Parts: sequence; structure tokens; C-alpha cells
Amino acid sequence: MKKIILCIFALFFLMSSINAFATQVDTSAEDITAFNNVVISGGSSYNLCDENKFTKIVFNKGDKIKVSNEKGIKSIYIIWDQPVGEWDLTIDNKVTTYGKYGFIHEYIEFDKIEDEFIVNITSDNSIVCDIYAFSDGEVPSWVQKWQPPYERADMLLYPTHADDEMIFFGGTIPYYAGELGLKVQVVYMTNHWGEPYRPHEMLDALWGMGDTAYPVISEFPDIYSLSLDHAKTVYNYNDLVEFAVEIIRRFKPMVIIGHDLNGEYGHGGHMICSHTLVDALELSGEAENYPNSSQKYGAWDVPKTYLHLYEENKISMNWDIPLSNFDGKTAFEMAEYGFSFHKSQQQWYSVKKTPGVYDCQAFGLYRTTVGADIDKNDFFENVTLYEEIKPEDESNVPDGSLSESTIDDISIENNSACVSEKISYTSQFYIFLLLPLTILAASAILLSIKRKNK
Repeated sequence: MKKIILCIFALFFLMSSINAFATQVDTSAEDITAFNNVVISGGSSYNLCDENKFTKIVFNKGDKIKVSNEKGIKSIYIIWDQPVGEWDLTIDNKVTTYGKYGFIHEYIEFDKIEDEFIVNITSDNSIVCDIYAFSDGEVPSWVQKWQPPYERADMLLYPTHADDEMIFFGGTIPYYAGELGLKVQVVYMTNHWGEPYRPHEMLDALWGMGDTAYPVISEFPDIYSLSLDHAKTVYNYNDLVEFAVEIIRRFKPMVIIGHDLNGEYGHGGHMICSHTLVDALELSGEAENYPNSSQKYGAWDVPKTYLHLYEENKISMNWDIPLSNFDGKTAFEMAEYGFSFHKSQQQWYSVKKTPGVYDCQAFGLYRTTVGADIDKNDFFENVTLYEEIKPEDESNVPDGSLSESTIDDISIENNSACVSEKISYTSQFYIFLLLPLTILAASAILLSIKRKNK
């Protein structure tokens, strides 16, 4: 009897081991960048593999970067200094064009494991900071797999500078994009190409807070201004209105979040950003205004617009609710985390929720076509999200169906499903491999017991 019990225990132990082994299969990719052998068109290639965004090499049209790795490459992550336009990637003599969306942090997964690839530079002054290589599997979370900007956005955030979206808009991105999974599109009124470290800080921060749609960055440079009047001398006011009208029509947001009309602490750039935005709100819904963008995207009247610190129709957002997608951290803590990537700005600013011009929880409903807020705890009160619009109601959404807006999301879901399927198949493989061995071992034990009992 004791031997039978021992046999049952052994069987249980073996089955538990199989289950534990199957569930602990490591699907992580290895960072094999250190094993890269890089040959470039003249000069040293060391800076391309030092994992430092701030060391870089300038390439010109016709230059090639040949990377080989004996460990086998399944994906690469290229850090550009600024947008370079389209460029070509050669694998097994097959050429594929990338760079369509202007990503400066660009992740590319190969169809199969490769020993070598070649980056073909197609424009002058193309600056590369780093090229990472990974083995097969799931790459680390710090690798940014950016999706193109949305076709249609639930929310449009319109900060003047990179870092304003955390300092003044607080937990908006972590809560609505990272936690709720809404389509939050960030558009910056200015760019920081003159300060090459800031675009990297910007992308690292957005990704860290759960945003996945690549931001839109305008062609207007960041020029400091102490007043609205001064800002109007360094920026063309009408050009900024036209830009705001275009992005409204392009993304057709249900909600827009903008700056304080007084520029928070009196920043002229913030002032002109908010003033041109509110002017654009009154123009974007009529096709005859700025006809170029209305012909391209159609007209759009934004249902709700909130401005930071706006004194009327006040709403105070609660950024202190724990978020399950961020291991219980709050939206405010995630905003602080996002701002931590903006190392160049740490000495001047921080994310705050105390009363005053930096209160990232204080907003006011500036304009609405869907009625006033009652609960005053959600930017989307009274708003129907795009994903909630039924197919038969799509005709009520100007300028076509919603099909294009969901393509990227469907692709993301399918990719996730494929990853899960691969993990499932891997687990099943080990189970079916070890199960017969377990049964064979148990049979041998039982046979041994029977022989001894004879």
C-alpha cells in the first residue's frame, strides 16, 4: 500500500513539474547588440553599438551600414537623431523601404532569423545614434514599438512643448491611454530639433506612460516668449490657427485638452497655443474655412474642449486612483515617472497637483456641443467613443466610415493573439513531449511493484 501511495505521489510530482516547466518557458528576446559586427562607409562604427542616444554618426546618401551577428537577428531597433525620410533595408538581397512615418525610434521585426542586414542611406545628413539587435522572442519593454498616428482620436492633447503634457495635463495620458486604452493623440505646437536630446526624452516619456501612437510634431521651432503680444511677433498667428484647424480635422477628436489662456505662468508660447486653438474650434466645423484641409480631411466640430486652469465650468481630475496596468501606481505617479525622462528640464519644473498655476488636476470645460458636465470627474462625460459607435450610426460621423481608424488596433490585437498562441503552442509541445515519459515512468514503477509482490 505504501508503494502505491508513493507511486501516486511520484506521478503527481512529475505532472506538477511538467506544468511548472511549461508555464515557465522563457519567451524573452536577448539583447545581442554587443555581438554586432558593424561595417560602415568609412570611419568607426563604435558609436552605433554603445547604447547611448547622444553619441552619433552622420551619414550621407549612398552610405551603407552592414550589420552581421552570429547569434541570429530577429528584430532591430534604430535610434535616429531626427527624421531622415524614407530609407531602405536590405535582407537576403530583398530591399524594403522604411521611414514613411518619420519615427526616430524605429522598431523592425524580421520575418525570420537573419545573420545580416544592410541599412541603405538615401538622403544626406542622416544621423544614426544607435542600432540594437535582438534574438527571437519578446523584446524588452523599453523598446518602443510605435504605431502611426491615429486616423481618428478619442482625445487630442495639444501641448506647446515636450514635457507640458505631464507638467500641466498630469495623468491624462497614463489614465486615458495607458489604463483605459483610448486613442489619445499628442500633437506638439513646437519642435525641439534644435535641442537634439529633447525629442528622445519626449518619446521615452510618452512610451513610459502607455502611449503607443507616434506624436505629431509641428514645423514651428520652440522660441521662448514672455507674452502673447511678443509671441505674435515670432510666430505667424494665422499659420498657427491653420495648423490647429488641420489637426482638428485630421484626427476628428471627441475631446481636446489645451493650455491655459493665460499661459500658466505667463509663457507666451502657451498663450498663443491656446488662443489659436480656441480660434480654430470656431473655424474647423465649416468647410469654407481653410479649404485645403477641409478637402483633405473634411470639416469637424469638436464635441468637447477643456483648457488647463479655465475658470468656468471647472473640473478637478482625480489622478490618485491606482491603475491596474501600471502595477497599482496612480496616474499622478505615472506622470511623475514620465517627467523623469525629461532630464534636461528637471532643474526648472516638476509635476504638481497643489493649487496654483502648476496644478495638473485643474481644468475647465471651455466649449461643448454635448451639454454641460454634471459629475465633473471625466473628460468624456456625455461623449460617445468611436469604439462605441455602432456600424449603422457611422453615417453620422463626418467624412466616411470608421474602418480606417480601427486597422492599427486590429493589427495590434492580432499580433498579441499570435504571441499568446506561440506561447500556448510552446507549452503544449513540452506537455506532449513529457507526458508519455511520465506515463512510461509510472508504468515502470507499477510493474516493479507487481513483480515484487509475486
